[in-house]
Amino acid sequence: MRCSWEPTQRGKRARGGGSIRLCRWRGRRKPLYSMKTAEILKEINIPRHKLYYLEQKGYITPRRIPMGDLEAREYAEEEVVKIRFIWKYLRKGFKHKVAYQKAMEELNGPKNRIIKR
Repeated sequence: MRCSWEPTQRGKRARGGGSIRLCRWRGRRKPLYSMKTAEILKEINIPRHKLYYLEQKGYITPRRIPMGDLEAREYAEEEVVKIRFIWKYLRKGFKHKVAYQKAMEELNGPKNRIIKR
């Protein structure tokens, strides 16, 4: 299910270079860049159960798209970045809560102001 894309102002990216285009989707601005679960699993190489656990704990919140009796998940760009950082710390051996905290510290540091709490 895709929205009717209406170009709006251009948003600024975190690390200075480039920008992302935003659109109107049911009255909300939504980044053009988003990924489905299978794309996340392939690109980040995170196990499916870990990804769903992060969602269950409230660390990430994908947009759910109804597909008959099932729902597909779509992750915005900021969620993908957040997952990437959390997974980095989980691979280093940190517990989920600590990995999330470290990821948020790194994302909200002076260089990377992209995710608001």
